[in-house]
Amino acid sequence: MPDAPRRERPRPSGGALSRRTAARHRPPPTAAGTPPPPLTTPSDGACQPGTGATGIHLKVEGEVPGLCAEAFEAAAADAKANCPVSQALTGTTITHSAKLA
Repeated sequence: MPDAPRRERPRPSGGALSRRTAARHRPPPTAAGTPPPPLTTPSDGACQPGTGATGIHLKVEGEVPGLCAEAFEAAAADAKANCPVSQALTGTTITHSAKLA
């Protein structure tokens, strides 16, 4: 028997999350006990009709106190290599760029 469809609960205006929901999705604090600064992670993709995804470029930018550009790039490369979505799309060319703000 198929699962019953989930009913979406309306969100507050502007798509904002409730405080309780936002708290559940908040990243853990840093070693100093402060919340980590946010990273921006836009992506671009190409799709060929009849073929599917042909390329994806992932970008990550942000501030990471105490981390040099080389370590930031290495962390981004590791995240791309170990991402379950990237692994599922092994036939697709996936590139990335990382930039400290």
